Amino acid sequence: MGLKIYFFSLRKDIFLEKSFFIKKLVCIYLAIFLFLGLSCEKNEQLEDRSLKESDQFGNCFKGKLVLKGICMNYVIQLIDGNIDTNRIHFKWINPMTKVEYKNVFALGSICTFPETIAEGQEFYFSILDKPDTSVCVQCKAYSPVPDKMLHISICKTN
Repeated sequence: MGLKIYFFSLRKDIFLEKSFFIKKLVCIYLAIFLFLGLSCEKNEQLEDRSLKESDQFGNCFKGKLVLKGICMNYVIQLIDGNIDTNRIHFKWINPMTKVEYKNVFALGSICTFPETIAEGQEFYFSILDKPDTSVCVQCKAYSPVPDKMLHISICKTN
């Protein structure tokens, strides 16, 4: 009988140790999730804040899709910001329409450019240091674009 009580008491102690360990583990996980949850912001707040910060630090430029040619042959005009003049055309004339554009470049990142941006729409973008290596289907129909091309990432659309 004494052995039974000792064994039961031992099992109870092991159970209590395990439950204490589990409670401790749960508390640690809750603390981590609480910390992560409080340190996160809504996407809209992050976008607005990052846009303001990027405007202050010059990471994002304001551009406009001035020519939405066939097969992602897009021409983008720099509206606001300073980009090295060797990377964009100060003046480019479309050989088919004879329309003159200022401060333009051809879109290089065709795989990641949003289809929702319409011709004439303004947006904010940053220049990618390395070209996007995504593989996507592109038709080969010709539409004239400037010979200076930039790979960009969209910061925010208007």
